[in-house]
Amino acid sequence: MWFIIEILLALSILSTVLTGIYYLIPAFNRSTDVAKSQIKSISLKNALLNVYMDIAQAEQGCGYASCPATPLPCNISYTNGGISFSYVVSQNLNTSLPQIIQSAFNQAGCSASIYSTTISIFCPSITASNIDFCSNPNYESYTFVNPSPPSIPSITFYTVLQANNPASPISAPYVVDYTPIYQYYQNQSISKFEQIASAMKNYVLQRRTSEIANSCTWNGSEWTGGMESSYDFYVPWILQACSNSPNLLCQSAPNPNVCSNSCTNISLSQNCSITTLFQNIGLVSSTAPNFYYVDGFGNSLTIIPYANLEGNLADIHPSFSYMNECQSGTNCPPFAGVITLSNTNVSCVQTGAPYCYLQFTYP
Repeated sequence: MWFIIEILLALSILSTVLTGIYYLIPAFNRSTDVAKSQIKSISLKNALLNVYMDIAQAEQGCGYASCPATPLPCNISYTNGGISFSYVVSQNLNTSLPQIIQSAFNQAGCSASIYSTTISIFCPSITASNIDFCSNPNYESYTFVNPSPPSIPSITFYTVLQANNPASPISAPYVVDYTPIYQYYQNQSISKFEQIASAMKNYVLQRRTSEIANSCTWNGSEWTGGMESSYDFYVPWILQACSNSPNLLCQSAPNPNVCSNSCTNISLSQNCSITTLFQNIGLVSSTAPNFYYVDGFGNSLTIIPYANLEGNLADIHPSFSYMNECQSGTNCPPFAGVITLSNTNVSCVQTGAPYCYLQFTYP
């Protein structure tokens, strides 16, 4: 009798335990689905951010004007239970870049197909905020990246917790915020601008110092050498960096009667090639030939080496005429230079944001 009672009691306890386990199974499955969605969300976020940086990095060696690309996703749409979007990458940019983008999204559980300059992405069981950056003029992400859009781009997306369940709940919202990336490239722009300005100022200081030391002197029978040193300060020497003789010292014909304040063997160039300028001030290298031609986002730069020019140059040669002009209130030191984005219509240029516009004075 007691044996039967013990069996019934054991069965009752087992039934209670199994009932609890039965109710725990759905909860466990839901927890597993949530964990999987979080991993999927993090992987997709990383892919979106990394691809932006991959494209921006490639643009450092080319620039959007020459090698247009879209660092933000384009043509976002919803189809077949997932989200699709695309990137457009110039064939001139980087031959391995499409494969890099494809690999990044494959690791996030998305499929990626390459069609000429377009990389099409499909991420199953994903829905997202309805935004298409490439058709939004605030971002201008094909030939020019706005370094300071009205709002920094972000994407809010959700994962479907149960892919095969039409009534499946979706995950909590997951936000991909590009703010840190924009701040990083804004800081990189500032760093580039400062390096360019520093190189130009160092060049002017070196040229002025050399010419002061090259002052015309009396050799015992006549005056030889460059100009009188007091005049060297009034010459915008940065314009010699735009010429084919950036380091040639001023020499005047020997004059037995008077110290010369003119120099005819070197020329200053008002039409300055950015390539010639960068080469002559030592910024262009074989390892990064185009690095300083663009800002942190790959946008083309404009360099104005002599910003306070008023009218034409006083003389194409270093000459006392610069001092005369300064005394009359024209082309007077301190001289200034400007580094700015080629797209001068962008708001950050017009407001003088340091990552879009820098004016500086020479020593």
